[in-house]
Amino acid sequence: MAEMRIEQELVALREKNGLSQRDLAERIGASQPYIAKLESGRVRNLGLKTLAKYAAATGTRLTVRFEPTPRPRKAAARPVVMIRAQKATPRADRRAS
Repeated sequence: MAEMRIEQELVALREKNGLSQRDLAERIGASQPYIAKLESGRVRNLGLKTLAKYAAATGTRLTVRFEPTPRPRKAAARPVVMIRAQKATPRADRRAS
């Protein structure tokens, strides 16, 4: 599966849940113009707290994972960070798996 830019994934999550930008904004305590900026990639310094609110509003769980790069780089290289939202599962279901 090809990786999507985070902005594309946010739009897909909102649309999959049948939410307008205004609906989502109300759920996370933001304005509709802010959601538009967020989904277009114009928000600088997007925080995990905002992503967590977005995930909760769309019935998903936010997962942050650090993965090593395919080949060693210089010590000053920045780590690769992957952020993925997935459908939340009830606690009882998680224990069974």
